[in-house]
Amino acid sequence: MFGILREIAGSPKWRDLVAEAQPAMREYPADEVAGVLEEAGLELVHYEPELTHPFSAKKGPGPTMADLPELRRRYKLAGFADQAAALGERADEFVDEVLGAMIEAGRLDPHHARIVTRRPA
Repeated sequence: MFGILREIAGSPKWRDLVAEAQPAMREYPADEVAGVLEEAGLELVHYEPELTHPFSAKKGPGPTMADLPELRRRYKLAGFADQAAALGERADEFVDEVLGAMIEAGRLDPHHARIVTRRPA
């Protein structure tokens, strides 16, 4: 997946535009996030580290091009946040190109975790 992102970001079309926002995928392992929350004094109430994403191949055929608008919204907020900020009005075009290539290659399988905490009384 990262290779596809790097290839597209390095193409003549995007190279200069994303020069200040090099491709980087941010992954936050659920165990680490839960640990940080507990260290901050919060009580872990509910924890599901492997929550199946609605577009996951584990639930069906995996994401298709029809899912692109929803995937774009989600990925612009997380995995491609730096590139989206750098590209401004062209962010959707870039994210669509990357996600489209990943969908066609069968290399996109999003996943979630659910962590619910509360402040101790």
